[in-house]
Amino acid sequence: MTNANEWLNSNGGGSSNSESVGSIAFAEVGDMIVGAIATDPRVVETQYGDRLVMELTASNATAKADGNDVNEGDVVTVWVRAGAMARAISNAVKDAGADGLAIGGKLALKHSALGEKKPGRNPAKLFEAKYEAPTKVTNVDDLFG
Repeated sequence: MTNANEWLNSNGGGSSNSESVGSIAFAEVGDMIVGAIATDPRVVETQYGDRLVMELTASNATAKADGNDVNEGDVVTVWVRAGAMARAISNAVKDAGADGLAIGGKLALKHSALGEKKPGRNPAKLFEAKYEAPTKVTNVDDLFG
């Protein structure tokens, strides 16, 4: 199985101690979530193919989680499939100069537009993302060990 950052870097697009209020749905253009990554991102096999799954502790959101409003401090699940969302997150990680997604990193994800409509299909959802890697904290004991 591929690890989460390898999957994300290829644009392939667990359990948690956190209590999630639900999965984020980006129903409308403009829906967004901003939060800190609360659990290690992981790749999960589903009946629809591999998905990157992570939980965010929300600091701001207009997207709903399982039909409910998301409040500051709520933990929400983000499911990422191959495509526009994965590319947006991958590009955001690269733009931040980070090696990958990490616990404590801050992720902003916004449904920014709809793609071209093709016959018999809904238009693809397009996304913008920004990522800020967690800052490393140095233990004073490590400096003077």
